[in-house]
Amino acid sequence: MGRKARWLGVAKKGQRKQAKEKKWKGKDWFDILAPNELGGAELIKTPATDPKTVIGRTITLPVSDVIKEVDADKYYMKISLKITSLNGKKASTVFNGFGCMREHILRLIRKRNQKIHAIFNVKTKDGWLLRITYLAVLTRNVPTTLQKELRRFIIEKITNEAKKLGVYELVKKVIDTKIQAEIKKEGSKLYPVRFSEVEKIKVLSMPQ
Repeated sequence: MGRKARWLGVAKKGQRKQAKEKKWKGKDWFDILAPNELGGAELIKTPATDPKTVIGRTITLPVSDVIKEVDADKYYMKISLKITSLNGKKASTVFNGFGCMREHILRLIRKRNQKIHAIFNVKTKDGWLLRITYLAVLTRNVPTTLQKELRRFIIEKITNEAKKLGVYELVKKVIDTKIQAEIKKEGSKLYPVRFSEVEKIKVLSMPQ
């Protein structure tokens, strides 16, 4: 490499560094905290020139990054949090959604297995309105009447659970896969359930 080429490379590197420094100049960094109900851990930082712009921001992280007690084998679970308030440089959050990685869901589905999807709304004991997307995979194809019966069972099971639990209790029960295990065990009395999974939770509204 010639002297001129080396000089140009150094110059470009310097320009990139200056641009990066300019980008963050004048910005404050805020620590995003998990909800107290999920442990209240300090998660990541977010920059802002105006603190007001921090409110309403959302982040999505693996559940194991948010709840330290969660096993690493839950790597496919993601949780979304929304910033609702600031206390100095600390940003408090609330639950904003849950989902499983697409790759995980695709691994559950095999040819000649019956898929049963249930999408429905539930209201928790503390007034959160959620939309649940649930997936059950059976060992083989079954008649439509049996599909409807299993779908109805799933909806009734989770609806009744939600009525008894606050939103964070419900979310933790999903993360612990307790609800999924109960549905697999009880649903298998109707027809053998191979896999049972909460695919997605969407927040439709939360109590004011």
